Amino acid sequence: MFGLDGGGRRRPPQQKREPLGRAEKGVAMAALNRRPYKWRRDVLLLGVGFLIYLALRRWNPEPAPIGSVAPSFRAVNFTNDSTVNIPAMVLGHVTLLSVWSYSCKFCPAQFAELDSLEQLYGHRGLVILAVSRDAPATEAGWDSLKRIAATIPSGVTGLRDLTAQVERLYFTTGIPEAFVLDTAGRIRLRLKGLGTVTSTRAKETMEALLPPPA
Repeated sequence: MFGLDGGGRRRPPQQKREPLGRAEKGVAMAALNRRPYKWRRDVLLLGVGFLIYLALRRWNPEPAPIGSVAPSFRAVNFTNDSTVNIPAMVLGHVTLLSVWSYSCKFCPAQFAELDSLEQLYGHRGLVILAVSRDAPATEAGWDSLKRIAATIPSGVTGLRDLTAQVERLYFTTGIPEAFVLDTAGRIRLRLKGLGTVTSTRAKETMEALLPPPA
């Protein structure tokens, strides 16, 4: 039966809703109950993630900031297996410290850039270190590391990090990545990626730190 609305028009009768069955009620209640728990779970995960972030920041609040003394680590020389401490070994020298890995396809290409810098600034006292961050878990990995290390130019000192911490201490976010150190071992410039060590900015920084040519 039709009724009349406020304008005198006929309006269709309202259909009666069938009551929900027991099973349908259960599904609806379960959906309602899940919502607050999902919300709480998401908030809990965000909270845990934030606490982990704060812990990491406290553990290493500002890794290798510009102007700070370069973090210390021990390394072994690929050529003679001697153990050295960085940056203690290079104090008194302007140093270019490059971090690389045998798994990085771009890193061997940077060796040529390091060689060109050694030829350009070596006679003015620039020391260049190519530090591998690797600790291979397999014999094949070690073979690959040694094979690539053998291509490091003779004027560049090839080292392997013994502490397995250079990546954390210097907060390398990509490789190759390099750092220019002054004679006091302070970080003066961070260079990320292939081609950056021979950039104008890198050369200007090294020129300013090195003694004038004789």
